[in-house]
Amino acid sequence: MEKSKVSVIIPVYNVASYIGRCARSLFGQTLREMEFIFVDDSSPDRSIQIVREVLKEFPHRVHQVKFLRHEQNKGLPSARNTGIEAATGEYICHCDSDDWVEPDMYERLYDEAESTHSDICWCDFYMHKKESVEYCSAIDIPLDKLQLLRTYIMSGWTVIWNMLVKRDLYQDWQIRGYEGLSFCEDYGLSVRLLSYASKVAHLPKALYHYNRTNVNSMVATSLNIEKIRKMTDDQVGIYRRINEFFRERGLYEDLKDVLSYRMLCGKRGWLMDKEKWREYRELYPETNAYIWSNPLCSRKDKICQTIIMRPFLSFLLPVIQSLIQIVKWKR
Repeated sequence: MEKSKVSVIIPVYNVASYIGRCARSLFGQTLREMEFIFVDDSSPDRSIQIVREVLKEFPHRVHQVKFLRHEQNKGLPSARNTGIEAATGEYICHCDSDDWVEPDMYERLYDEAESTHSDICWCDFYMHKKESVEYCSAIDIPLDKLQLLRTYIMSGWTVIWNMLVKRDLYQDWQIRGYEGLSFCEDYGLSVRLLSYASKVAHLPKALYHYNRTNVNSMVATSLNIEKIRKMTDDQVGIYRRINEFFRERGLYEDLKDVLSYRMLCGKRGWLMDKEKWREYRELYPETNAYIWSNPLCSRKDKICQTIIMRPFLSFLLPVIQSLIQIVKWKR
């Protein structure tokens, strides 16, 4: 039996409208030695049945496909972890089941990683919105590892699905997704992998298609206070774990400012939630010193964050937020 060069993990949940396109783009890859792991996270629709139907069009791939199933829905990080445990390839990639990839994505990433002797190789990607398609560039690799981590933590795109990663990184350091936290989960996985990688390569070519038109996805759904609270709690939960991870590795002080910027952005959702204001003030209080120097937050956010830091002024926050909404409405 041929050895897999690349294992691709595809979590599946309620994506019947998109999974056919995703599966065809995977099975049609130019790289021959592959493994495809579809993790059915107790999906309520025909998603897995559609994958099986598409697979009939690619009989040479049948022996390379694994179907795994959760008896109850556990969330994206858990589905990815199930796939990681089952993967046997030299490298591991993740593909979201509502996205799709270029026909030569994994061959090109594999060849680049092998030729540069890299533990991780990432590529650029296209972001598909309802009315437009945007080219998004991944980070060019700085010479210094610490600078790479600083640049990545500050990046707006800390995603996992454009990365080819040596399976040994997952196994040697037992890196898995943080289960139960389903927002910003890519960052929680990718930044730890980067911290252990000996060498990282960038392939400056868009090979992945990120779909922002899926109405069922977390980023596409309309938000109410409950969803905002869930997203914020998950995001802060990820950032807390990453902060502790870098403390354990002795890198927290070197990354303190950028980790603080990220934490402040994570806590923004609590600005609209009065019940969370005290927790905002007390969670990683050293980050609050970076409110006004934070390049990732808007001036409006900085004003609101500053007010929350002074409880005696907190009564002003609803007034300011109302004024902001009025200005937006008039525009």
